[in-house]
Amino acid sequence: MAEPGADPTPDADPGQRGSLVIADRVVTRVAGQAAREVAHVAVVRPRRPGGGSPRVRAVVAGGRSRIALDIATAWPQPTAAVAAQVRATVAERVGSLVGVVVDGVDVRVTRVVHVPNPRRRVE
Repeated sequence: MAEPGADPTPDADPGQRGSLVIADRVVTRVAGQAAREVAHVAVVRPRRPGGGSPRVRAVVAGGRSRIALDIATAWPQPTAAVAAQVRATVAERVGSLVGVVVDGVDVRVTRVVHVPNPRRRVE
């Protein structure tokens, strides 16, 4: 009988003991959260199910992923700069937190939302 806490197959190569499958949904959730954390990405509440922003789709196969996002940006920020920051942040976060190689992140800006400035007080 094996001792408690002992490795059941000490001679087996760690790669031969089993496998780890990362679901597309995991990458989708991490990518969506990473996109929401980027400055000037507007979070738009859905009018219908599945219609909110950011909208994320991901495909994971063989430890590699491809991610597509639809985002809304805040006016008057440059959309290309915001999209580039989203692309970089999502790739870095998914790679570090999930451990899959990100082959590409496609970002599509589908809305530009006016975010009113807070009122300035004059005293």
